[in-house]
Amino acid sequence: MCGRYGRRADKQRIAAAMQAGYTNVFEEIAPSFNVAPQTLQPVVRLSRDSGERELALMRWGLIPWWAKDGKIGFSAINAKAETLTTSPAFREAFERRRCLVPAEWFYEWVRVDPKTRQPFAIALKDQSMFAFAGLWESWKDKATGERLYTYTIVTTDPNEVVVLAQSHAGHSVAEGLRSMVGAGRSRPPPRRSPPTISGRHDDGLEGEQGRRQRKER
Repeated sequence: MCGRYGRRADKQRIAAAMQAGYTNVFEEIAPSFNVAPQTLQPVVRLSRDSGERELALMRWGLIPWWAKDGKIGFSAINAKAETLTTSPAFREAFERRRCLVPAEWFYEWVRVDPKTRQPFAIALKDQSMFAFAGLWESWKDKATGERLYTYTIVTTDPNEVVVLAQSHAGHSVAEGLRSMVGAGRSRPPPRRSPPTISGRHDDGLEGEQGRRQRKER
C-alpha cells in the first residue's frame, strides 16, 4: 500500500522528465514532502485530442464515473495490480485511462518497538524522479454539477527493500533501512526514456451515457 509520497519537482521539471506538454493548464504547484490522499497532485496522461502526453491536476482517491457520490474516493487511493481486470472500480480505467504519478520518494512505517512506528522515506539512490503506475477517472457530482478528475496508484508485491521496511524486527530493521533507503543505482544513471503509458484512452465517458455527459460538459 502507498499512503504517502513526496515530490520536490515543479511542473516544468515533471514535464521535462516525463516528456509531457500542456503545462499551462494550472498554476505552479508547490513541492510536497508528505503528499496525502484527497489532495490535488500532478499526473501525466495521454491527451484525448492529440494522443500526446500532458500534465493534469487530479485529486488522489479514484471515484469511478458511475459512482453515486464521492465517498468511494477515500478508500480507493490504491488499486491492487492483481485485481485490476476484475474490480468494478478499476477495470474500465485500467483499459482506457492509465496515467503516471510523478514522485521522488514514498513512505513506509517501521515498528521500532511495541508502541512506536517510525516513517522512512524510500527513494532511488541517485534521488531522481520516478513514476507510479496509475489510473484516472472523470466523475460528475450530480448535486453540484462539478466535474472532478481523480486518480489511484497501482500497487503490487513489494521488493526486498520494502519487505524489510514492513517487517517487525525493531531497531535492527530501522538501522538497516538507514543504509538501504534509496537502494538502487550506485552512480548516476544514463539518460533514460520516461515511463510508458499504454492502453486505449478516452475521457471516461462511454456510450450513450458518455454522449449525454459530453453535452453537459
